[in-house]
Order: sequence, then C-alpha cells, then structure tokens
Amino acid sequence: MESRVSESVVGNRLVGPSRGAVRSVGLVSGALMAGGGLLALLASGAGAVGQIITVDTLDEDTGSAADCLPSAGSCSLRDALLAAGDDDVIVFDEGLTGTIALSTELRWSKGSLSIVGPGSSALTIDAEAEGRVFYLYGPGPSSNVSISGLTITGGDAGGKGQGGGIFAMGIDDLTLTDVVITGNSAGSGGGGLFIDGNDSLRIEDSTFSNNYSSYYGGALYTDGSDSVEIVNSTFVNNTALKGGAVVSFSDTGTLYIAHSVFDSNSATSGRGGALYLYNSGDTTITNTTFSNNHASSPGGAINFDHDNAVTATITGCTFDGNSSDSRGGAISASTTRDLTLNVSNSTFNGNSATAGSAIVIDNDTTLYVNQSTIVGNSSNGISRD
Repeated sequence: MESRVSESVVGNRLVGPSRGAVRSVGLVSGALMAGGGLLALLASGAGAVGQIITVDTLDEDTGSAADCLPSAGSCSLRDALLAAGDDDVIVFDEGLTGTIALSTELRWSKGSLSIVGPGSSALTIDAEAEGRVFYLYGPGPSSNVSISGLTITGGDAGGKGQGGGIFAMGIDDLTLTDVVITGNSAGSGGGGLFIDGNDSLRIEDSTFSNNYSSYYGGALYTDGSDSVEIVNSTFVNNTALKGGAVVSFSDTGTLYIAHSVFDSNSATSGRGGALYLYNSGDTTITNTTFSNNHASSPGGAINFDHDNAVTATITGCTFDGNSSDSRGGAISASTTRDLTLNVSNSTFNGNSATAGSAIVIDNDTTLYVNQSTIVGNSSNGISRD
C-alpha cells in the first residue's frame, strides 16, 4: 500500500518520500520565484499536497517517468507529467530558464496537479505550431489544476480544434497565476484557452496576447463555468470572429473582472470586440480599462447577449477609443429577457459606432448610469443590425 507523506522544507531543500521510481528531492528557491507560489501552496489548507517532482532539463523527449529518478539533467516536463499522480506538484530546478520546445502536446488526466514555474519571463513552453501546448482532462470529481510562472506559446489546435494554448475539460477548478498565453490559435474556440464544464476559473496577474480563433474567443472561451474571475490581467491584440478576447457561455455562472486591461482586441465578423457574454449569469466589472477594441457587429468593447434575466454591474471603468461598425461603440445589450445594467463612476470617451456611440440597449434592458462621464463619442448613422 502506498504511503503518502507531505514534504517539508528542510534547509532550503524539499525532502519527501519515494513513490515507485520517483523520489521528490528538489531545490525550493526556483519555485518560490513565482509569487511565492510553492510556499503558499504548501502552507495552504485548500487541499492535499502530494510529492514534489523537479524538472531539471529543457530538453524535450518522448517521455518516461523513470527519467525523473534523482539523477541530474534527466527529468523533462513531459517526464514529470508522466511521473506525477493526483495532488502532486511539479517545480523547476533553480536557475532553469529558457524555452522548452515541444514536439507534441503535453497531457494531464490524473486528477489534481500544480505546476509552479520560475516566472513567466523566465520560462517558455513553445509548441511550435505542432499542436496544443497543454491538454488537461479531469477524470472525475475534484480535479483541480493550477499553473503559475510560465509563458505558453505556439499552440495550434487545428481547423476545428479548441484551446490552442490550453484545452481543459472536466477540470473542476483551474487557476492561472503569472501566466503569459501568447501567439496561440484555434479553429473553433479559445485561441489561448478553452475550458468546458468546470466549477471555477481564476486568472490572476496574467497576460493573453496575440491569440487567434477563427470562431469564438480569441484569447478565452469558457462554457458552462459556475464562476469566472479575471483579476490584474491584460488581454491585448487577440482576434476572433466573435468575442475578440473573451467569450463566456453559462446559464447561471457568474463573471467577475477587476483591475484588468482589454486593449486592441477585435471581433472581425461578429459581436463583442473584447467581451461577448451569452447566457451568462450576473456580471461584475470593476476598475478595468477597455481601449481600442473593435467589433464589426454590436459592442465595440462588450456585447451582452443573454436569454435569461441577469444583472451586470460596471464600476470605475474606462472605455476609450472603442468602435463598432454597427451599434454601441463601447457597450451593446441585445437580450430576449430582462437585463439590468448598472454603470457608475465610469468614463466613456472617443468611442464610435454607426448608431449609439457609447451605449446601445434594447427594449428588454434597464439601464442606470450614475456619476459617469460620457464625452467625445461619435455616431454617423443608423444601423438595423
């Protein structure tokens, strides 16, 4: 019978028990660089922490769990994923920086896992357009995955594929911290990240840039999430047919965005230059900037397209230079049931559209605007779209 004993920090080294062929002995300091991620993980009572496996080479190989025996320079990230089990933690050797070039996507389907990188500016995983970067699948309940301190790039999900950077399905809780997802593409949804059927998604201190989807969500597509949180993060130059940066589908789930930036995202043939929110639950957006986003259809920055009664609250936000070739240079609301839209302490400047230079609502929307500035916006006609 397997014995599971939590690692302890001893003299700046992690010392833990063996499990099969894998012994978890690794340096701590490199892992602590990612916002103290490993230390916080070990100290947290949020869940179990299993063995700690240290990646000590950038070299890519076909993958073998046995390569993570304690011999220097033999354990690749692919090896570590094969060696890891439920609740384990993958860290990187101190001073290991550069790029891991993949030949095929990295897969995980064993339950909960934490990958703690040295920092998004220090370590890059590049799929080199040979496929996705990460494929994450939850085999059952309580599959919680956290990734921190990495850059994820070069992922390509193919013609009808989803999630060029990360594809996640059946993962209960996915957390990204200090992660840069850039230059990935998908043919269907979520050029940077696609996630389906999860309880919660949290994105913090992260950047999504230059990702592309030929359909929904250039940076992020989330479907059926109970809770989506985006905090202190940046979405820039992402492109899709609809929802240039983010598409959120959910019958009852909530969306919370705070202290973030959405800049120069584009919906090339649809709604929502930055955000396309369809069937979502209540939405809260606070202290966030939307600038230079563009949609060919309604909602240069945000399009609400619900068919259930919800409330959206926008507080302390700036909408600057967004545009639509149709209606609502900054915000449009097109609903088949009641939407209550509360806007306060926000600024709308330099937005443009064919009709409704700043905000356009339909007959099913109740709009409240309080202590806000709407100035210098322009429209040049009437659209029936």
